[in-house]
Amino acid sequence: MKAQLLNMSGKTNYIQEALRLYLSHHMWDDAIRLVKIHADHSREHSQLFHILLSSMIQEREVFQQYNTRIWTCTPNSMSALDFLKFLQQHYQPSSTFDQNIFCLPENDIQLGHVKVQLLTLMGQERALHGSQ
Repeated sequence: MKAQLLNMSGKTNYIQEALRLYLSHHMWDDAIRLVKIHADHSREHSQLFHILLSSMIQEREVFQQYNTRIWTCTPNSMSALDFLKFLQQHYQPSSTFDQNIFCLPENDIQLGHVKVQLLTLMGQERALHGSQ
């Protein structure tokens, strides 16, 4: 309800505030829906997706549950390299003592959770560079 009031207020950055409100209250479905509504591949869309993904990636169980829905609102401008940089900046493994990256705990983000998205992004890049 408060997010809808923010939406109607006409305040600048109200969409980002509404998204942060949904995320702070663990209203994951509403947060994804809000980003999808504004998925016009603009700069604002990229910012909303960044906020959504960075919040959900910190909640490993949530990311695992919603990972297929998150990718439906990915901005077109996001490349595979952008995504890998994002992971490097925002994702911390649950165990910093274990240096064997292939045997991390089950609650860490696994390749299976991002494989389809990475392949999609790489395919888009291949098509873009192949057409030049």
